[in-house]
Amino acid sequence: MSEIKMEIKEKPISRIEFDNTSIELVTHKGCLRSIGAVTVNGTHLRNAQVPFLPWFDSYQGEVFDRFMLLSVAQDGDVTRVELQTESNSDFPFRERRDCSGDLCFRNRSFDAPPLSVKLAICFKPAAAEIGRRVFSGFTYWFEYTGEACPIHRLLDRGSWELGGNLDDVNLVCRNWLTPPRMRIARETTYSTVGLDNWANLLPGNMWARWSLLPGFDMQYGQEGILVGWFDQVSLVRTTLESNTGEDAIRINDFHWFEQSGQISTNPKTILHCPDILEHTAALNLWTELQDRDREMSQRQFGIPEEEPPRLTLSENVWSGFNFDTTYEHVLETAAEFGMDQIFVDVCWEQGEALKESLAAVVPLEKQKGTIFEKYQHRNMCCVLDFKVAAAHGGEAALKRLCDRASGKGVKVISWMAAHVHPHSVIVDGPQCLEDAHADVPSREHFKHGMNGAIAGQESGRHPWTGYPNSCWTLNLNSPVYDYLCENLLGVCERTGLSGYLWDSYSNLGWWQVDYSDGSMRPQFDRMAGLYAEMARRGLYVKPEALVAFSSHSCCGLHGGNVYAGDLLGYSYDTTIDLNNTGISNEALLSGEVSPELVFRCFAHRRVPSLRLHQVPRDKWNETSVATMKKYFAMYKAARGIMKRRTVLADDAGVLWEGDQGEQLLWSFIEGTWTEGQPVELLTGRSTEERRLEPWRVYRIEAI
Repeated sequence: MSEIKMEIKEKPISRIEFDNTSIELVTHKGCLRSIGAVTVNGTHLRNAQVPFLPWFDSYQGEVFDRFMLLSVAQDGDVTRVELQTESNSDFPFRERRDCSGDLCFRNRSFDAPPLSVKLAICFKPAAAEIGRRVFSGFTYWFEYTGEACPIHRLLDRGSWELGGNLDDVNLVCRNWLTPPRMRIARETTYSTVGLDNWANLLPGNMWARWSLLPGFDMQYGQEGILVGWFDQVSLVRTTLESNTGEDAIRINDFHWFEQSGQISTNPKTILHCPDILEHTAALNLWTELQDRDREMSQRQFGIPEEEPPRLTLSENVWSGFNFDTTYEHVLETAAEFGMDQIFVDVCWEQGEALKESLAAVVPLEKQKGTIFEKYQHRNMCCVLDFKVAAAHGGEAALKRLCDRASGKGVKVISWMAAHVHPHSVIVDGPQCLEDAHADVPSREHFKHGMNGAIAGQESGRHPWTGYPNSCWTLNLNSPVYDYLCENLLGVCERTGLSGYLWDSYSNLGWWQVDYSDGSMRPQFDRMAGLYAEMARRGLYVKPEALVAFSSHSCCGLHGGNVYAGDLLGYSYDTTIDLNNTGISNEALLSGEVSPELVFRCFAHRRVPSLRLHQVPRDKWNETSVATMKKYFAMYKAARGIMKRRTVLADDAGVLWEGDQGEQLLWSFIEGTWTEGQPVELLTGRSTEERRLEPWRVYRIEAI
């Protein structure tokens, strides 16, 4: 390793240069004050006036935000900015909380000598070709050394602005609360947090990448294209924000990892391409990045390539349901329309099942005015145990339902989660441990750290949840992981259940860490591991999130219809439903609205769950019903070939390519196809003079 000679104390700005990249270091009296201007291909990639420094702390409250620049050294193609970092003693609180979750003072004088550790910011050249576009830039990461002060998180407080300002920046970031493409200017207020929306009822100021935010960043404008991505999936909790009057986009990437005195963060690559994109070309580049992220994460966790999204009818009754009787009309409608599966209510022992089981023993009229009336059972999402509830028919009835569905060519999926009700025996064990039934789990099954099966937050004890009265997140680093796997997979094997909708995948499971045993080990890999095991067994999983490795994500549009108009293509490869789009199932079947939106969704491999069975048959319009059936048939015939997507300009349609080079065209407008012979997919009829009609799917044959 060789040291690069720099007059650190005399120069307020020093520069690292390699290939076509220049990175400025802003210093003052030997201290690194910020990463300054960053240019690639002569293009500024960030506003040099905006501070860019890391921040990290320890569990006991050491906060590190001051950095002495020791040297800049070269190690092969890696440039290392070596720093000595001193803690801020004048910080009164520690991250560690007491058992109530309250703040705790540090047992340390505010004028105590600071603790000193080492940090290196590492850079190396990078290049890539994406969608036949050539990108160049660099990869950077942080290396921490401090055996006397182990840490478990480090915040990368960067800002990235294509062109070095917000003169012309289109930000692309698919999430669940804000439009996936927005022009960010100085007068824009933008945030992925969404605390001003319904999300203030959910945990999560820092949504996690790969589970609700993408694992990559993208901007484009007159200065070209800016892309950022990570080497692999890890726990990175992120916010992207810009306030009115600011000339920057803050990208706070909070890295979490198992506590250690030796840390190297997940490297992030920053790339630039000088090409100028219009919106459709940008959408196609984003598709390439999305596919890359999916394939990378599937390789990492051993997840096989998933089947395309299934056509689903969804039925949630919430109370009084029975697997022998409740879903017959749903099955009939699914079979009539050629749907793949139905989604039914929660099969597990849960709050509603307890309420109904109690009512069978003590009728509701006898509960009036008694202690029984004072217990809040919550609802069917509040799991007591992962056993099929006898109140809903038990495993035998669930198997009969799956068998009847199979006879009609329809599959059945239910609901799952990585959380349980606070009163579950999984939390505390049965009340009478000595004479508990052998099938009832006790706390002895799930011994782990201070909090057993439950993910504890900073105290290691108070539950990590946004629903304190209803749902406590499981600690999947504990033995409960094996118990969960055994029950979820076993029920499917015994009954023929075909999979699950996985509730609250990101906020109640993905981003929790193990404070309970003091390791702070993340559990995202356990979430991915369980998903992988189900996928390997051919089960169908719909995570309630936006998961990088899934084609079946189904998060709600709680920020409104953020995929409206020409943004629809960003809902690609999901099962996001039509709630908040202004189009109801009744409107689709009655003929009140055209089903063109459904066709467009299918064209982008977005397959929303529907509730057609809830529309009374006397409101069905014969033409509308026939059109919907035709669109379903088109999708089923096409989906096996829909591997690589290209969105056509001028809203002409979507072109797909299969693994063998086959081409399918979903046509939105009348026109002529010049690059082959269009053949209608369903009829096999070649079109005259290569003419296209809207709302048709064509196989493109070579001439």
